[in-house]
Amino acid sequence: MTLELHFSARSHVGKVRKGNEDSGYASSHLIVIADGMGGHAAGEVASTAALKAFLDDLPSDPAEPDVALRDSVAVAGRRLREMIRDQPELEGMGTTLTALLQVGDRVHIAQVGDSRGYLLRDGVLEQVTHDQTFVQSLVDQGRISHDAARTHPQRSLLLQALDGRVEVEPVIAVRSPQVGDRYLLCSDGLSGVLAEATMREVLMVGSPDEAVAQLVDLALRGGAPDNVTCVVADVAETDDGTAAEQPVLVGAAAEAAAAEAAGSTRSTDSTGTTGSTASPVIAAATGGTDAGAADRGSGEGKHRRPRGFRLLLPLLLVVALVGVAAIFGYRWTQTQYFVGSDRGQVAIYRGVPQHLVGRSLATVVESSDIKLDALPTFARAQVDATIQAPSLAEAHAIVARLQAQAASCTVYPEPDGCPTGLATAPSPTPSPTPSASPTVSASPSRT
Repeated sequence: MTLELHFSARSHVGKVRKGNEDSGYASSHLIVIADGMGGHAAGEVASTAALKAFLDDLPSDPAEPDVALRDSVAVAGRRLREMIRDQPELEGMGTTLTALLQVGDRVHIAQVGDSRGYLLRDGVLEQVTHDQTFVQSLVDQGRISHDAARTHPQRSLLLQALDGRVEVEPVIAVRSPQVGDRYLLCSDGLSGVLAEATMREVLMVGSPDEAVAQLVDLALRGGAPDNVTCVVADVAETDDGTAAEQPVLVGAAAEAAAAEAAGSTRSTDSTGTTGSTASPVIAAATGGTDAGAADRGSGEGKHRRPRGFRLLLPLLLVVALVGVAAIFGYRWTQTQYFVGSDRGQVAIYRGVPQHLVGRSLATVVESSDIKLDALPTFARAQVDATIQAPSLAEAHAIVARLQAQAASCTVYPEPDGCPTGLATAPSPTPSPTPSASPTVSASPSRT
C-alpha cells in the first residue's frame, strides 16, 4: 500500500495587516507553513527565504527523515543569517516554520515557533505540535490556565524562531498514518481566532478544498487580525502509477514567485528589444508643439493683456498651488504615525519625522513605559531611526512587540542583543519535550 496526501492550501492577508507575511507550500508528501515576523524588517522576506532554503535542501525521499528535517531547518536559519549580514536593514526579521513530511508509513512533523499542526482521526482532533512560546511555558508549569493564555499580553512572545541570530533545534513528532487521517497545518492567524471545537466541526466534513475555504472564511468573520494560512491534507491510498498532485505555493512565497515570473516575461517588440512607452508628461514637456509660436501666430489683430499681468498671473497661480499643496500635505502628515524615542522612552508620534522651517511635523500622541536601554540592540536602533506605521493600530502593534522584547530581556539570562544585568528570573522550560531548545526570538511573531 502506497500512501500520499491529497491537499488544499489557502492564504489570506486578513482584515488588519497591509501585506501577507505568511508563506505556505503543499505537495503529495510535504507541507510547510512559515509565518514571518518583523514588519518593516521584512517578515514576508523571512518566510519566503526560509521556505525556499528549506525546500531546496530537503531530499525528496530521505533515508532518515528526522535528520533531514533538522538539517533543512538549520540551512534555512543560515540563509537568513547570510541575508542579514549582507543587508543589515533586515535585522529583526524572522519566521516560524512547521513542516509535515510523509515518508513510507511514518509522518514526521517538525516545528520551530507556534504555527500549529493538528491530526483529525476517528472524530478526535489532536494538536500534534506544541507552541514554543513564553505563555505556553507558563501553562506547562501550571502558572496560568489555557483560557488565560489566550488573552495573555505576551502570548506572541516566541521561545524559538528562525531569525538568523542563533541556531534552533526543531521539535519533531512522529505519527503512523492511517487512510482517512486528516491533517491541518496553520499559522496562528487561524488557530488564534478559531476554537478547536470549531476547527474540528469544519474538518469533519467535506473535501480538503471545502475545509480550507470554510476555515479561512470563519477566521475572516472573526476579525482576522493577522494573516491566515492553512493547509488541509487527507492521507489516502494510491496506485504507484497515479500521478501525484502538483505542488502549490501560497502567501508571500507565491507572490514572490509570481513577481519573479512576471519580471522574466516582459513584453518585447518584433526585434526582440524590450519595449517601453514614453510618459505622456515627458512627451508633453519635450514634444513637437511650439506653444510660443502658436501664440505669436494667433496674436495679430487681437487685444493683448499688459505684459506685466501676463508675467504676474503664472506667479500667482504657482503661489496658490504651493499653498494648497502645503495645506493638503500637512493634513496628510497628520494621518501618519511612527514609533520613536521621547526622552529615553518609546513613544507613538503622529506625523512624519521631519522639520519644516524649523518646526517639527510630528507630535507625541502616546507615551509608553518602555525604556530604550531595556531593549535589545537592534530594536533600540530601530526605534532611534523611527519605525513607520500606516495607522495608530499598527503603531500599537509595534509598541506591543517592543514591550515583548523588553520583557524577554528581563526573563532570560543575557539573551542575544539584550543589555547586561537585566535578567531577573531563570529561563522557563518551553515544553516537556526533551528535544526543545528554548531561545528567545528577538521579536514576537505577531501582535
